[in-house]
Amino acid sequence: MKRREFISLISGAAITAPFGARAQQPNKTPHIGIIDDSPLWDQFRLGLRDLGYVDGRNIVIDSRSAQSDFDQLRQAAREFASMKENVIVVYGSTATRAARQVTSTIPIVMIGVHTYPLSSGAIACKASTNKELVP
Repeated sequence: MKRREFISLISGAAITAPFGARAQQPNKTPHIGIIDDSPLWDQFRLGLRDLGYVDGRNIVIDSRSAQSDFDQLRQAAREFASMKENVIVVYGSTATRAARQVTSTIPIVMIGVHTYPLSSGAIACKASTNKELVP
């Protein structure tokens, strides 16, 4: 399996999970915010299409370019948070950190993160009563 196919498959599966719970709400079209749109996301869109999600028909995909500049990444995340996107999709550790600083309520799908998400602070965990780590 090629890298792009793998990213597409994983991304599609990760992104559709939040929509399952929202599917019971009538007339509510899911919105996806993509930070730093590039040709990489074409495969992501194709993966969503393969799962039955088509931009402009049953989902809305918004994208912002930030040229990998941290301040611009954070500004894009702020825009998505104010637009109340259902999910924010980012590529790389820097974009993940920028989105995480802006919101803790909107799910963030991370792709291409080269550090351990838990130790880098990209995700937070708390210990449950049975000593397991729960995200």
